[in-house]
Amino acid sequence: MQTHENEQVNIGFIALIVSIATIGGFLFGYDSGVINGTVDGLRTAFNSDSVGTGFNVASMLLGCAVGAFAAGKLLDMFGRRNLCSSRLYFSSSAPLGPVLPNPRLSL
Repeated sequence: MQTHENEQVNIGFIALIVSIATIGGFLFGYDSGVINGTVDGLRTAFNSDSVGTGFNVASMLLGCAVGAFAAGKLLDMFGRRNLCSSRLYFSSSAPLGPVLPNPRLSL
């Protein structure tokens, strides 16, 4: 790698970018492991064969990728602070799910 007299290589910034990418890869692997832990439960709950269970697991991983892409576009359009304020709604409504008397009420 050639450097000119006016160019400086910022090793700290490069290390930060590499560490963030590494953490992203680790989290994707962790998510894959968590999803793969549900294979037996999916097979039992939906009484599906190996093709149906594989399709379900692949659909979850693809849905995560599409959701991350859509979230990035929404953040670009509306701003991080506006969309992050919606976490209050989701955080406050999450504990209500298990205590609802009828699961159809949560729809």
